[in-house]
Amino acid sequence: ACFNQLYKMDPLVFDVWMNILKANANAFLWLLKFPPVAVANIRLEAKSSGIEDNRLVFGNTLPKKEYLERGALADLFLD
Repeated sequence: ACFNQLYKMDPLVFDVWMNILKANANAFLWLLKFPPVAVANIRLEAKSSGIEDNRLVFGNTLPKKEYLERGALADLFLD
């Protein structure tokens, strides 16, 4: 999971994440839905990398306490 704003993701990082998903069939990528307009573009790029849409999960912004609790639910949390 990575809950940074989506504009912070660059093409190199995105490619690494797509390769991780390709290598791990049971893995999901959990991202922050902020800004919401970027979600469609992220999904499109993932699809062009061969990643199924259901392997991307987008969460809403939350207050800090809930944000930290949500991060604990992920196997790997990148900040």
